[in-house]
Amino acid sequence: MIQVTGLPADDGDCGWWHLSGPGNGYPRISDDLYCDYAVVGAGWTGLAAARRLADRQPDARIVVIDAGSVGYGAAGRNSGFLYDLPFVFSADAYRGREEDGREEISLYRTAIDEMRSVVHAGKVDCDWSEIGQYHVAADRQGERELAIIEAGLRDLGETFSTLGEGETRAALGTDYYRRAIHTPGTVQVNPLALLRAFASAMPQNVELYERSPVTEVTGGAQPRIVTAAGTITAKAVLLTTNAFLRSFSGLRPRLLPMMTFAGLTRPLGEGGMPTPAGESRWGVVPAALFGTSMRRLADGRILVRNTYAYSKDFQASRRLRARAIQRQLLSIRRRFPEVREPQLEWSWGGVVSIFRGANGCFGEVAPNIFAAVSSGMPTSILYGQQLAEYAVGGGGEALAFVLRRSQPKRLPPEPVVGLVAKAAAALRQRRAWNEI
Repeated sequence: MIQVTGLPADDGDCGWWHLSGPGNGYPRISDDLYCDYAVVGAGWTGLAAARRLADRQPDARIVVIDAGSVGYGAAGRNSGFLYDLPFVFSADAYRGREEDGREEISLYRTAIDEMRSVVHAGKVDCDWSEIGQYHVAADRQGERELAIIEAGLRDLGETFSTLGEGETRAALGTDYYRRAIHTPGTVQVNPLALLRAFASAMPQNVELYERSPVTEVTGGAQPRIVTAAGTITAKAVLLTTNAFLRSFSGLRPRLLPMMTFAGLTRPLGEGGMPTPAGESRWGVVPAALFGTSMRRLADGRILVRNTYAYSKDFQASRRLRARAIQRQLLSIRRRFPEVREPQLEWSWGGVVSIFRGANGCFGEVAPNIFAAVSSGMPTSILYGQQLAEYAVGGGGEALAFVLRRSQPKRLPPEPVVGLVAKAAAALRQRRAWNEI
């Protein structure tokens, strides 16, 4: 028996939530249910798993259950980059293992294609923007990191363009960056709006339930999920709860729960704030991993994301939230000094999972109970799809890729892991200070 010892406690300040309005209002669990597959967690991984299960077994009854509302958690709190390239380029720039990198890119692009079909079929308003992204460097260390990315793109045969300081200024409306690389394949979105559309587009044999926290899971020939108002009995259970998998007693996944913070300004041009020059929409990701990601949205808002902190209990203290807001405002002032008093309309936190030497964790964790955790929209979609394949006994190159990339290294026990993670995050952010 697996007991759930903690539940999500996300703040109510997510800007995407306020911009998107109320959701679809799926029902709560109110009685006992019997199904073929039960998916715990209605984020990117869970919904992708449910859709793939429905495609593979159209006569099966599939139930998806979430502790909160669809999109309220980490899946609807990210920066909205549907990236098509590896999130991190290692120092070897994929030299000698180009085929592995090309396979990764192909899998991400397949996930993006699926989201594109959802958007076009449903005429979804999620600010779907096929504008690529800029990898940017603000100092010499950032330029060295950018050189590794450039070498990796060349080794992988990818299309990209390099921008000097003047070209970067013209594109982004700021002279803060020394150099940039533009890659065309990333799609930028309102992640909450897209996730809700994905949920609405589920096949008819998929049922969604919200606001129904799980308290207990039992494996075996007929796994059972316990909630306050009813139980779910299934042939197989899929756990897709991101970092909250750590709250399922006895599983001990090899992941670090980290919090990162995003903010949305009021539309620039309102209230006397000047409108910077440059392209009307863009998105930048820092060459240094712990730097600042930023987007300029179609409505003139600036989205800014930075500040990483280890979060054993998945929550942020008031002090940490205040520090994140200060850094977000600092990032805007550094890049756009003409906006002397930038105003954040919303600032919020979200939990991400980090792994040592892997893209995620994946596999059967108890009899007929399967779990997958990763980070980033395309990777999470891929992991959900392949968890479904794994649960039904499927195979294929994509599943082999996920299994190969899901062998995270061991972590020390608490409190050592917390102390090490906090120290490492603080050090990396100090080193990337100019990129913040």
